[in-house]
Amino acid sequence: MNDTPELLYAGVGRTIVAMDRVSGRCIWSVKLPFLGGHISMFLPHDSRLYIGRRSSVYCLDRLTGRFLWRQKLGRSGLVLLSISGTDQQQIASAHAARASAAHSGDGASGSSAAAG
Repeated sequence: MNDTPELLYAGVGRTIVAMDRVSGRCIWSVKLPFLGGHISMFLPHDSRLYIGRRSSVYCLDRLTGRFLWRQKLGRSGLVLLSISGTDQQQIASAHAARASAAHSGDGASGSSAAAG
C-alpha cells in the first residue's frame, strides 16, 4: 500500500503550495528564492517537483517543499518542462493509440478508447 499523499500544487507569484488532493489541506508552502516572474509550469516526477518560472527551472522535494536547486536558462521567457520516457508519456501514447484505432475502425468502440 502506498502511503504517499496525492498532492495538488498551486502557485501565486513566487509562492508554491502543496495540498492534499482529496481534502484540500495544506501540506507545505514555500516561497521560491529570487523575486519576479510568474510560475509557468509544474512537473512532479518521482520525489521531485520541477517548476518553470521566469527563464529558470527550480527543483523542490515534492513531499516537503525543500529547495534543492535552480538552473537559469536565459534572460527571460516562458519555461516549459518535459521528462522523456516517463510513465505518463507512455500512458498518453497508449491512450492515443487506442483512440486512433477506435476512430479507424480497427479497435474497440469509442467508449473503451476513452476509458483508462
